[in-house]
Amino acid sequence: MPRTIKRYANRKLYDTAQSCYVTLEEISELVRTGEEVEIIDNNSHEDLTAVTLAQILFEAEKRKKKTLPLSTLRQLIQSGGELLEKTIARPVVTFKEETEKRATTFVGNTREAIEDLQKRVDDSTRSMMASIAQVVSPGGELSQLKARLDAIEARLQALDGQAVDVEEDKP
Repeated sequence: MPRTIKRYANRKLYDTAQSCYVTLEEISELVRTGEEVEIIDNNSHEDLTAVTLAQILFEAEKRKKKTLPLSTLRQLIQSGGELLEKTIARPVVTFKEETEKRATTFVGNTREAIEDLQKRVDDSTRSMMASIAQVVSPGGELSQLKARLDAIEARLQALDGQAVDVEEDKP
């Protein structure tokens, strides 16, 4: 929302956001800092923003602040404002549109990449969980290893028992 400034019949400018009167210089400073302003005639509610900003430029030129080169001022008058449209307004709109397209494309591509990565992580997790379940589940690799170990221990005990019998038979 732009900051609304009312212009009264006595040419005083009233900032409705700060509830105080302001000067052209203060409005100029607001614009320089990037604040969007809207100057409205208090009685007719006519938008006086362009006229007021032009007045700010005029006052700056009067004080020799040289805001615009003389050749640019001549071109502005000769083109009837068309120069600003061609050199500033259209390129700004085009830049804004291109930036929005690029941002939309970037966000879309990023979203797709994140979704793809999430799918791969989910697939890997499922695969790992299946492997763990197979090892831990009854009848799985762990049970098979335990059965083989029990068989080896039984053989060792049988062999150990035979070794004891052989030693007892000796005189």
